[in-house]
Amino acid sequence: MLCDVNPGSEGMPLQFRPCLMICLALPLTGCGAFRYAMVPPVPTVEARVATQDVESRRISGVHVSVVTTQAGREVTGAACRLSSPEIDVSFTTPTHVKLPVFKQPLPPAELTCSKGALSFRQTVHGQKVLEKHDKPDGQVGFFLASVSDLLAEALNLWSYYPQDAVLRIDLN
Repeated sequence: MLCDVNPGSEGMPLQFRPCLMICLALPLTGCGAFRYAMVPPVPTVEARVATQDVESRRISGVHVSVVTTQAGREVTGAACRLSSPEIDVSFTTPTHVKLPVFKQPLPPAELTCSKGALSFRQTVHGQKVLEKHDKPDGQVGFFLASVSDLLAEALNLWSYYPQDAVLRIDLN
């Protein structure tokens, strides 16, 4: 029997030791899952476009994860805003931001964040969504890079950040 709890004359039976280890370890198995269950999900915020004319140039969207740091440590709760003549989005970090993808180049945008005495300000320039490749690896890489470059030129799709970018903002 695995969990025989009746010790004989020689003390604790060997069969009891595995049961004791299982019983002691069992409550600890849920601790990791409990810790992650307590962390709230990161919200997603979508940028607003300024006018109907701007809306008509919207093709799709890209998702960008945004976190703020100071001296390498994450700072939560910073109030941020990305605005240009064509889009506007305000958010609190950490967050996911859905930015529109437009046909045609974008005007520069201002990215600002602050929390208490900490702040950040940067001008962000639009970029083509499909990026060009400088040095492809091998023949297949060269072919894929060439196709990507042709698509980027033909589609002329622009946003402020590429799809799935992680934007780390260092407050000072």
